[in-house]
Amino acid sequence: MATTTATRAATAVAGSTQDVQVNLDRLPLSEDLLKYYKQRIEHNEAELQSYIAALDAIKASHEEHHSLTR
Repeated sequence: MATTTATRAATAVAGSTQDVQVNLDRLPLSEDLLKYYKQRIEHNEAELQSYIAALDAIKASHEEHHSLTR
Protein backbone atom coordinates (compact mmCIF):
# COMPACT_ATOMS: atom_id res chain seq x y z
CA MET A 1 0.00 0.00 0.00
CA ALA A 2 2.84 2.41 0.82
CA THR A 3 4.46 1.58 -2.51
CA THR A 4 1.27 2.45 -4.36
CA THR A 5 1.04 5.79 -2.57
CA ALA A 6 4.69 6.53 -3.34
CA THR A 7 4.18 5.59 -6.97
CA ARG A 8 1.16 7.87 -7.26
CA ALA A 9 3.07 10.73 -5.64
CA ALA A 10 6.03 10.24 -7.98
CA THR A 11 3.71 10.16 -10.99
CA ALA A 12 1.99 13.36 -9.84
CA VAL A 13 5.33 15.13 -9.41
CA ALA A 14 6.56 13.97 -12.82
CA GLY A 15 3.33 15.12 -14.41
CA SER A 16 3.48 18.55 -12.79
CA THR A 17 7.13 18.92 -13.80
CA GLN A 18 6.23 18.21 -17.40
CA ASP A 19 3.40 20.75 -17.22
CA VAL A 20 5.79 23.39 -15.90
CA GLN A 21 8.30 22.60 -18.66
CA VAL A 22 5.61 22.94 -21.32
CA ASN A 23 4.61 26.32 -19.89
CA LEU A 24 8.23 27.48 -19.75
CA ASP A 25 8.75 26.52 -23.38
CA ARG A 26 5.94 28.90 -24.36
CA LEU A 27 7.39 31.94 -22.60
CA PRO A 28 9.23 34.52 -24.71
CA LEU A 29 12.91 35.03 -23.99
CA SER A 30 13.58 37.94 -21.68
CA GLU A 31 16.26 40.41 -22.75
CA ASP A 32 17.32 40.76 -19.11
CA LEU A 33 17.59 36.99 -18.75
CA LEU A 34 19.65 36.72 -21.92
CA LYS A 35 21.92 39.52 -20.71
CA TYR A 36 22.32 37.81 -17.32
CA TYR A 37 23.35 34.48 -18.85
CA LYS A 38 25.68 36.18 -21.32
CA GLN A 39 27.42 37.89 -18.39
CA ARG A 40 27.65 34.57 -16.53
CA ILE A 41 29.19 32.90 -19.56
CA GLU A 42 31.71 35.72 -19.99
CA HIS A 43 32.61 35.57 -16.28
CA ASN A 44 33.01 31.79 -16.36
CA GLU A 45 35.15 31.97 -19.50
CA ALA A 46 37.43 34.53 -17.83
CA GLU A 47 37.62 32.41 -14.69
CA LEU A 48 38.46 29.33 -16.76
CA GLN A 49 41.26 31.21 -18.52
CA SER A 50 42.72 32.31 -15.17
CA TYR A 51 42.66 28.68 -13.95
CA ILE A 52 44.37 27.52 -17.12
CA ALA A 53 47.06 30.18 -16.69
CA ALA A 54 47.59 29.14 -13.07
CA LEU A 55 47.88 25.48 -14.07
CA ASP A 56 50.37 26.36 -16.80
CA ALA A 57 52.47 28.26 -14.25
CA ILE A 58 52.39 25.30 -11.88
CA LYS A 59 53.27 22.92 -14.69
CA ALA A 60 56.25 25.05 -15.72
CA SER A 61 57.40 25.28 -12.10
CA HIS A 62 57.01 21.53 -11.65
CA GLU A 63 58.95 20.77 -14.84
CA GLU A 64 61.73 23.14 -13.77
CA HIS A 65 61.91 21.56 -10.33
CA HIS A 66 61.94 18.08 -11.86
CA SER A 67 64.77 18.98 -14.23
CA LEU A 68 66.84 20.47 -11.38
CA THR A 69 66.47 17.40 -9.16
CA ARG A 70 67.62 14.88 -11.77
